[in-house]
Amino acid sequence: MWGEAWRAQCPQSYSRAILLKTGMAFGVSIRSNFTSMKVRAVGSVAASLTVILLGGVICIGSHQLDPRAPIPGKSDPLHVDVVALDWKWLFIYPDQGVAMLNQLVIPAETPVEFRLTSATVMNSFFVPQLGSQIYAMSGMATHLNLLAGCPPRSPDSVALPWHRCVQSGGSVPSH
Repeated sequence: MWGEAWRAQCPQSYSRAILLKTGMAFGVSIRSNFTSMKVRAVGSVAASLTVILLGGVICIGSHQLDPRAPIPGKSDPLHVDVVALDWKWLFIYPDQGVAMLNQLVIPAETPVEFRLTSATVMNSFFVPQLGSQIYAMSGMATHLNLLAGCPPRSPDSVALPWHRCVQSGGSVPSH
């Protein structure tokens, strides 16, 4: 009888006493909630560390693959200005005072610095033998550094014919 009066006067204290004695709150164990919180915390930390690690690897790797980064070579780099025209490419060698239409000639094992622009529409500069693609846009200068390996047929230089255009910029198809 005395316990009933006490329960009526202090219902919160009574529920706390039952909670501490049984370890249950609304039919859910307190211990299982605490364990679940530990598992969630460990999982969240592991996921966060994975994202940070992959983000760092991607950031470092993308900076190493920057097309503007100079490529070390055995000699000084060859400078080539590339101008995209309607259905043609103009290659200008400013140091040699030579220009060529639709044919790029570069020495093997020599780094090449390209400065690309377009006289008309946006074009895609793509040399499959060198393995890079970059866009040339009108009014903008795009920079690209490449290094041609030594081809088996010619140890001194390699001529790369321009017989295909990746994207057509007009009504006349390129051949």
